[in-house]
Amino acid sequence: MVKTDFTKLANQRPNYFPGQYLLEDDFELQHKYLSDSQNYYNQSLHVSGIVEGLEVAVIQDKKAVQIKSGAAINNHGELIVLKEDINFAEFKDITNGELYIQYFEDKQVKQQEDIADSYTYKDTVTHDSKPIKKVIGQQIAEVFPQAVSTHTDVVPDIFQVASIADGWVSLEAHGLQVGERVRLLLEDSEPKICTIEAVTPESFQVSLEYEGEVFVYGREVNDFHVVDYDALSMLNISATQELYKIIDALKIEVQQLKAQLNGSHHPIAAFSKP
Repeated sequence: MVKTDFTKLANQRPNYFPGQYLLEDDFELQHKYLSDSQNYYNQSLHVSGIVEGLEVAVIQDKKAVQIKSGAAINNHGELIVLKEDINFAEFKDITNGELYIQYFEDKQVKQQEDIADSYTYKDTVTHDSKPIKKVIGQQIAEVFPQAVSTHTDVVPDIFQVASIADGWVSLEAHGLQVGERVRLLLEDSEPKICTIEAVTPESFQVSLEYEGEVFVYGREVNDFHVVDYDALSMLNISATQELYKIIDALKIEVQQLKAQLNGSHHPIAAFSKP
């Protein structure tokens, strides 16, 4: 059995109460408390190994094996679950030997299918390359449009190096259309925003007297979303205040119901026949 490092074992958990303001750390502490407790129980009172399933069977007429679905406990007390049968055939020139199965954990940071809890900027020169925990303007506009404004700006949706000669920029799969405006970054020169005059599948034409290498940053859009985070903060405060009012009203209602219940208790003798 692996020796337990009790300094890393969670022995605290949140004490929930009505109206509590919860943060990410609170849920992580609750999860760690439960998982550490379960892992310590498995590690201390059970041996590591297969709980059920996980049989390995040879696939006839093929140089492959099939691992059945099942569950096991590793030497840290962690539960490993294989939900579906999987086939393994990467043996190459091996004719005999032993099969060892390894696994890895893929930590998911996305909380909901359609809502990203963090993102990174494509333009890492202007912005930081670290993940940013903010909201998406288009998503906020659907539920709280007062907190979102739009204006004209350039988005880095192309972000590729190309070459230009006689006004034609060679770039495959650019996706641009005639009349759109695009930002071009030139060496030793200020960025240029040019209007697309003609397009082919592998190039587009602009009015620019320049030859050589050019960086196609992206196209100009007139619905660039900007989020007013002060408005979101005020909305959060207002929502919290309304929730507090609801909680207070529910507390009063509960007290009244308790008083009614206490007043409705009568001795059994009062209902018995003389």
